[in-house]
Order: sequence, then structure tokens, then C-alpha cells
Amino acid sequence: MESVGKLTEMGFSAEQAQKALKATNGDMEAAIAYLFEEPIEVSPPITASNNTLNPPNQDNNSGKSVEIRNPMDVPDFSQLQQQETHANQTDPLHFEHYEYSGDGEVGPQFNEESRMAQVSSSSSSSLPETRTEDVDVQMRSDRLVSDDENSEPSTPSIYDDEEMTMTRSKETPPVILIDRVGSRENVVVPLLTILVQIPSLRKLLWGDLGPYSDTWYKGDDEIGAEVELRRAVAYLSGFGHRAFISSRGVIRSFSEGGSYGLESDELVPKMYESLIHCASDSAAMKQLLQSTVESVEEDIQNKMYLFEVDLEYRAATVYDTLNGLFWSHDLQNLGNIRLKDTGKVLTFQFLGDDEHYEIQPLDIDEEFYPQIYAQSHSDQLVKMHQQKVEVGQKRGSVTSQIMSWTSFEGKRVPSFLDQTTAYLQEQNDEDTVKDISALRTQTANEVASLNSQLEHINHQYSQLDVTNPSNVIATFGRDGHEAPPSYVLAGVVFSDIEYYYRTANGQWIYICYETSNTGQVVGYSIEKREFFVLKKQVQQRSRDASMVVTLVYVMREEYKSQEAEAEKAEKAEESDVPRDLQSFFDSDDARLQPPLIPELAAHAP
Repeated sequence: MESVGKLTEMGFSAEQAQKALKATNGDMEAAIAYLFEEPIEVSPPITASNNTLNPPNQDNNSGKSVEIRNPMDVPDFSQLQQQETHANQTDPLHFEHYEYSGDGEVGPQFNEESRMAQVSSSSSSSLPETRTEDVDVQMRSDRLVSDDENSEPSTPSIYDDEEMTMTRSKETPPVILIDRVGSRENVVVPLLTILVQIPSLRKLLWGDLGPYSDTWYKGDDEIGAEVELRRAVAYLSGFGHRAFISSRGVIRSFSEGGSYGLESDELVPKMYESLIHCASDSAAMKQLLQSTVESVEEDIQNKMYLFEVDLEYRAATVYDTLNGLFWSHDLQNLGNIRLKDTGKVLTFQFLGDDEHYEIQPLDIDEEFYPQIYAQSHSDQLVKMHQQKVEVGQKRGSVTSQIMSWTSFEGKRVPSFLDQTTAYLQEQNDEDTVKDISALRTQTANEVASLNSQLEHINHQYSQLDVTNPSNVIATFGRDGHEAPPSYVLAGVVFSDIEYYYRTANGQWIYICYETSNTGQVVGYSIEKREFFVLKKQVQQRSRDASMVVTLVYVMREEYKSQEAEAEKAEKAEESDVPRDLQSFFDSDDARLQPPLIPELAAHAP
């Protein structure tokens, strides 16, 4: 820790020092350069095991990438190519492909030969090898340089040149890009992207976007936090054709009131409280995001936006983890700790350790029933467990009877009777042989009957196990009440630069940023994936004890109205879309490159 101490003496925080030393493999000089944002070359980290996975920007098969290059700050891919890749190890799918076609549009591309030719001619030396079936979006720019080649290069921004006129097709998802990795506040970008896919939630955040500005996408306008948030939400809702926007404005909108420097267990609740404050109906938003956990014995209730799980409490599945947290592993808290109110959005964060070592992977389900832990089913669970105890006692009694019929003073009764019968036959004692044979038959019949009872009891016993979610789910609706709705996985966040989200129609989208050695975002990738790919990737990543994984589950019913909404939108009949909101993005479309929307460009001022 001596190096950390030296860096903290220079004015850096302990966290910054540890991060810099980790990124530079303990090289003090390189760490100082890293902290002062000077370009450095970082050697590949030594992995803890063959299962330890590398960061996303070290992935040779990163997929549909949008690369916005600065010749003064190009990542050293020669080192990246020497490291293990992870993003597509689980990836046998032929994904739908997207590509930046060179005319300002990001759109579908199915001509593999022309796509490969273009990728090769654009930058064959600066890009890692990519598998053709993994590339969904491919964009790049070499414009991020100083106008004066002889001047000192300034820190470039992907928002400072004409690349910000890049357009996207209807099929291509909108993206909010962060400027630089490592800031805790960046987590609001993947979380907001996940949440905006919920139709009812995004409508609660639609509203006045303020006057249109040519540079609104940079997030630098001097406007209120609520307006910045509304603009980001409207953009993520699919309005307009701009390919990507900056995260500056939306992060600033959540940072007002002092969220900078907060830990994740404080930052996420702060973000959700901001969403409630900005919503047109704060009570409806609170019903979406907030849950209440109560302790019956202590008469305590806690409002919850985020369920944090320390590494020591992480189990093989989400259910097993929550079983331990709510009930304890010996079920002592069954019926005591429970969900009093269950929000329609549940956010779980599985924390990691500071060290890299291999642990049991986390297995996730696409469908989830949090009502298992709810007050409404608490009495049913207690009753099930009591029945299990009673059945267990009965099972013990039957087992004892079987043992008494089959064993005596350490000897097997059937074997002893068989030996006795054989001996008596040698002695020609036929009457006794008949008696022993009858006893042998009676013993066999009694044991068979008891084994049949035991089999039935064991089946009963297994069905009453409350730690098996299938058993609890099977009881839903039996008491005359309507079965509770299921929740579906809505998003997975690995870090501020890599995450998944589920669209309202059930499509999984994978977003991954590419970064320079100094942590600046220089590109991004988008892929359409299937759930089983995500599931396996979570299993692989979660083997690393240092990995933090955030899961967001949403009540399935929240997505049900999406098809009707889409149909109304196509017919231009969606009356609940504010007119000035559409007008704002019509103005923005008119300033984008004309190949995509010439009819709008013709009316551009």
C-alpha cells in the first residue's frame, strides 16, 4: 500500500490511486501519467485463472463496433490482441448486422462482401479482428484532430466534429455515450437506457424539452436538470434519427444536489428519487421504482430502490441468494423478513471483492417471481414449512420401521432368515422351514409397503420445500386469489461501458464502448442477441469474484401495451405524445445528413 500512500500524498483519492496502480500493473510512473491523463501503454493484466475475463475494450470479437478514432489517441490494439477475449465466446448466433455505410447513416447491412471490403479499407491496421457474424454496427472517424497539425493536440471529444451528424436507421437503437470511463455517475446511462424501454415509465418523463439548440446533443446547454433528463428520455424512446448523443447533460441532471462521489448504494437511489421528482405523476413513478421491506418482529420498514448483495451472500441463483437474505439459510426468518410492497421495477446489485479469484458462477432466469418473498404469500410459506416439518417427522418414523424390519443387532434380517432356512433344510426340519419362509415373506411384504409409503412421503416432502421456487410458484392461485404476475429480466449491467437491455418487444440489445488507454471513449458497439447468450456470459463473468453485476427485473405486464402503442404510432394517432416533443426532433432531423431524410433536410433553415 506504499504506492497508494504516495499517490494520496500527491492529492489523489485512495480509490483513484488504487485504480491507476491496477491499470498500470503497479508501475508508479505510469500510474502518475494515468492520473494526469497522459497517454500510456498498459501491459495486459495477469489474470487470476483461465476463467477470469477481460474488460470489454480488450475484446477482439467485440462485434458491431462504432469506432470514432483520434490519430493522436489511438488505443494500442496490438497489446489487446494478445489477451483473452470474452464477448463472443458464447456466441453461436448469426446476429442481425448493422454498419456505418459511409454516407452518414447507421443501418442494416446484409451484404457481407461489401461490408468486409469497407471495414478492411477503412482501417485494417488499427482495428482488432472481428467475426463477421458478430458485427452489427460499424462506424469510425479520423476527424478528431486539431485543425492545425503543428499545434499541440487538445483533448478531443467525439461530440466536437461533424460525426455528430451521423444518423441511424429505424432499426438501429439510439445510444448515449459517456465521455470517459471510471466515474461512478456513469452508471445512470445504462440504467436509464434499461428503464426507458418501459412504456409507462418513459411517458411519465415526457414533457417540455425547452427551445431547440443545434448543439443540444452535447449536453452543454444551460438548461434545467429536468429538461436535460426529458431530452435524454425522449431520445432513448426512439424519437429522431441521430445516431448517438452525449451523456453530459443527463449525468448532470442527476448530479444536481450533490450526487458526485456517492457510492453505488447511494447513487442509484438518488437517481431513482430524481426520476420520481421529475415524473408527471410522482406517485405512479414511485409505485414503479420503490419497494418496502419489513421486519415483523422488530416492526421496522425500509423503503428500497436498490437491493445490494455482498459477495459473501451471493449464491448460485437469484432465488437462492434472496432465500438467504430474506429467510436466512436455516429459515429462521421465514415469515419475519418480507416484501411489504413490491415495486414494478426491482434492481439487484451483486457486489464483488477487491481481489480476482474464481468463485461459483451466478445463474440467472429470464422470468422471476419476487412475490415469493412478499407479505401476501408469507403465511402460505410458513404453513408449507410447518407441513414439511410434520412430513419430515412422519418420514423419520417410516424409515425407523423399515430399519427395524430389515436390520437387527447390526445384521440384515432377510439375509439371516435365508441362512436359517438353508440350515434347517439340511436338518430336514420342514415345519420350522415353513414358519421361517412365512416370516421371510411377511418381512418382504411389510418392507415393500413401507418403502411405497416412504416414496410418497418423500415426494410430499420435496414439494413442501419453500427454498425451491417451483414449489412456491405452484401454489399461486390455489387459495382463490389471482396468481401474481411474473417479472422479466429487463437489463444487465457489467460496468459503465458494457451492458444489456431488453426492448419492449423482447429483443436483447448489447452495448459496449471502446476506450483509449487514458479511459476516453473512442467508439462503441451494438449487437442484437438472444437471452441464452446473455445467460452464459453472466455465468462466465460472475466466476471472477471482483465482478459486479447489476440486474433489473420489471413486471411483465408493463410491456404488454407496447404492440398497441407501436401500431398507433405508425398511424400517427398517438395522442399522448406531446406535439412539441415531436417538433423538437423534427428540427434536429432537418440538420442531420440528408441521405437519410431528404424531405426534412429540404426544409432546414
